[in-house]
Amino acid sequence: MTSQSPYAPPKANVLRPEPRVKRPVLIWFTQALLLFVITLLVFWGIGQLRVGLVIGNSRLVAVALGIAIVPSSIFLALFIGLARRRRWAQWGSIAFAVLLLMLGIWNAFHPPQYASSAEAGGGAIGSLVVIALMVLYPIRLYRSASVREFFREDAK
Repeated sequence: MTSQSPYAPPKANVLRPEPRVKRPVLIWFTQALLLFVITLLVFWGIGQLRVGLVIGNSRLVAVALGIAIVPSSIFLALFIGLARRRRWAQWGSIAFAVLLLMLGIWNAFHPPQYASSAEAGGGAIGSLVVIALMVLYPIRLYRSASVREFFREDAK
């Protein structure tokens, strides 16, 4: 005699979905930087638009709108691509990190005027530390195993 009821449903193999890969800290950091840069561009564009409208310079208005809208829309697309785990967004985030590094290097070569040599030395040391950290940022975005795992095709 069998202990199993003939009315019991057959045992089925249940396929459980694999847990999603968590968003790495580098991606969160990149998205926060993107939002910060987009906000700066939008507010800068609004300020330039107001100045151009007050003085009646239509060329300044057009340039301000172009400089504010085009990069902001590119960065917003990159933000959305990172949120949706698009493969092109990984390379876009690396390009964004390299752009920030180039801006940091340019800023280091054009320092502000300081009142004394002690202030200038402190500013130079601070600038070198920031540039050193900014060099590691795109390298880490490229080499990180967690970022590669996050953008893997079957990890979605």
